[in-house]
Amino acid sequence: MGTIQPASDRAYQEFLQAVKSQVVQSRIGAARAVNRSLIGLYWTLGQLIVERQEALGWGKAVVEQLSADLKAEFPEMTGFSPRNLWFIKQFYETYASGPEFLKQLVSEIPWGHNILIMQRVKEEAARRYYLEATARLGWTRNVLAIVRFNE
Repeated sequence: MGTIQPASDRAYQEFLQAVKSQVVQSRIGAARAVNRSLIGLYWTLGQLIVERQEALGWGKAVVEQLSADLKAEFPEMTGFSPRNLWFIKQFYETYASGPEFLKQLVSEIPWGHNILIMQRVKEEAARRYYLEATARLGWTRNVLAIVRFNE
């Protein structure tokens, strides 16, 4: 049986650094997977709302009712406010008819970032730029909030 090396041992410090790096990378990967799943859920919800409103002639009241029902069914979850459901619908309508790469790009950034870009940038090429830059450079929502979006 070996003895544990003191924390000041160089080999142990390198080992600890490698382990910590793996933990951080794993956490980042998990957060990205959760984000992609959430954006996928929001895409599907937006699609369902749009399709049902078109096919069944439902008006705006369906979003209010859906919000209340989802909150009752999933009280521990956030994201089902009427306001967010309208964003979800707008999100789907904004990107559904666009190129596939836009759908992939939106899944790479957080929901709040998507809302900000969707609301402030109307031209598709400009949206693509800001989506790519946010994903690649890791822009925070605060950074996006101060950007003067050029179209």
